[in-house]
Amino acid sequence: MGVIFKHKKLKELYEKRNRPRKYGFENYIIEEFIQIVDDLNEINNLHDLYEHKSWHFKRFEKHYSIRVSLRYRIELQLTFSESNDIIGDVTILKFTYHYEK
Repeated sequence: MGVIFKHKKLKELYEKRNRPRKYGFENYIIEEFIQIVDDLNEINNLHDLYEHKSWHFKRFEKHYSIRVSLRYRIELQLTFSESNDIIGDVTILKFTYHYEK
């Protein structure tokens, strides 16, 4: 499984790891974002996602959501391999304020 970033800035945020102010987030939020992306690289199936209780993993109509903090969430899209339970790729769509529509 791999993690794909829909937007270049999200990929930079993950890869650079040391310039959070450039993106307008506090250090602890960036650290949590990076930790979640690292963990997503180890996820194999949907059950693994639900086991991370602090993520408050939820399914919506067209995407999924993981809570980074009370204020921020990661919106993602999952593709599945042949078995409906095994995750192929995770595409990170947005890293947003939790109450943004």
